Order: sequence, then structure tokens, then C-alpha cells
Amino acid sequence: MFTWFYALFSVRCRTPFFLLKTAVPFLGMLSLNMVTQLFFSDQVVMSIGLLGDIWYGFMFETWFRNQLVANGYQQTA
Repeated sequence: MFTWFYALFSVRCRTPFFLLKTAVPFLGMLSLNMVTQLFFSDQVVMSIGLLGDIWYGFMFETWFRNQLVANGYQQTA
């Protein structure tokens, strides 16, 4: 979560359209969950939800962090 807040509120490493860039995959994942809820059983819905959560979590370690590095963020510890 720190990566998300840092890219959103930091003056030094502000990323243009960061909120939009993070909202699109989240809303896509939310839409996919709603569609699977209509057509599949609860186990399939929970599996899709878990996979979506894992995928979105990995985005914090890869894509979001790369956005910060491109904007001048340097990790100190």
C-alpha cells in the first residue's frame, strides 16, 4: 500500500494519471468477478477472486514500483 500512496501523494515522484492507471485493472477485476458470480458456482467465483487479488498484489511489486523508479524514486533500505 505504501507504494500506491507514495506515487499518489509524493511531490517528488508524482506519476501522471496514476489513479487512473491503477483504477482500470481494479475495475476490470471487479467486473470479471461480477460476471463470474452470475454464471458460475461460489467455488469458481472465490478462485477467480483469489487469482485476481494475487495478480493485483503483484502489480504493487512490479508495475507500480517501476512507475516510481521511472519518476526518480530511489529505495534507501
